[in-house]
Amino acid sequence: MNQKGLVDREGKPKDAFYVFKSYWSKQPFTYIESHSWTERQGPKEKSRDISVYSNCPEVELFLNNKSLGIKKRNPLEFPAAGLNWTLNFKEGENNLKAIGKTKYDQQVIDELKLNYRFVKNGKARRLELESTALEDNNYLITATAFDKNGLRCLDYEERVYFQCLNGGKALVSQGTPLGSEVIEMANGQASIKVKRNSNTQPLLMMVLNQSFKGTYLEIE
Repeated sequence: MNQKGLVDREGKPKDAFYVFKSYWSKQPFTYIESHSWTERQGPKEKSRDISVYSNCPEVELFLNNKSLGIKKRNPLEFPAAGLNWTLNFKEGENNLKAIGKTKYDQQVIDELKLNYRFVKNGKARRLELESTALEDNNYLITATAFDKNGLRCLDYEERVYFQCLNGGKALVSQGTPLGSEVIEMANGQASIKVKRNSNTQPLLMMVLNQSFKGTYLEIE
């Protein structure tokens, strides 16, 4: 299936959406790339590039409450109209904050929290399942790949297969990222929505692929 476009199959904007918004929208905004990438890794002291999409004349970026300077927007510069910074993350939680200032001195703010580690994960050794109760009374079942040391395998992108064995129904054939029985992992994770039949019987889920036998999760 062709995955191109400015929004995903659930209608959520991709990063490319904000590129066009920065040129076409009249409503002031800032957006730090990328909100879907909150777990990252790399060698200690290795610099990283961060882009901010905005239609404001200038944007100031902060890392862990320290200003990294103000960038002036230039529509002729690529990428992000010149709103690009080079920085070094600390190990653990990092907080990015972008403040765009309009020509009327109004401020528009975007924030992003991400975890960064200096140790690269090894080869994936197992899958684990966890559940989150959703507001629509369904469950989000998430599979995560880990190496032998318990590090999440951020580079693992193999397909996994979800099955609901008892107590409910996996919401498959929905044509959305969370509504498919077979899902390609991204950043070492994949998720699916499940509808529970009732609270009187356990909900039993399984995930597997060609590398790993079934991993099970029972929700009482």
